[in-house]
Amino acid sequence: MGNFMHLHQPPKHHRFPVSIISHAVWRYHRFNDSYRDIKEELAYRNIIVSHEAIRSWCKKFASHFKEVIRKRERKPKDKWHLDEMTIKINGEYFILWRVVG
Repeated sequence: MGNFMHLHQPPKHHRFPVSIISHAVWRYHRFNDSYRDIKEELAYRNIIVSHEAIRSWCKKFASHFKEVIRKRERKPKDKWHLDEMTIKINGEYFILWRVVG
């Protein structure tokens, strides 16, 4: 689980440990999962929490997570490389290109 909050005890006024809160908020911001999807994933792990609690966590900790994710994103570079590959489909050759930064 991605623990971005670096706390060792549950945040004040929260019943769940920071690892669970952190995981739920991370899933919401990183993968754009719905609150109910996250609720179901946690329930699969025997962690019963309402989607409203997840919504309030995401709202409360949004700025912190956005900052952490922004810092971890790769910065665009000045140099780009062109990768080329030739494939044969039904006897006809095609050239595929992709840009690698």
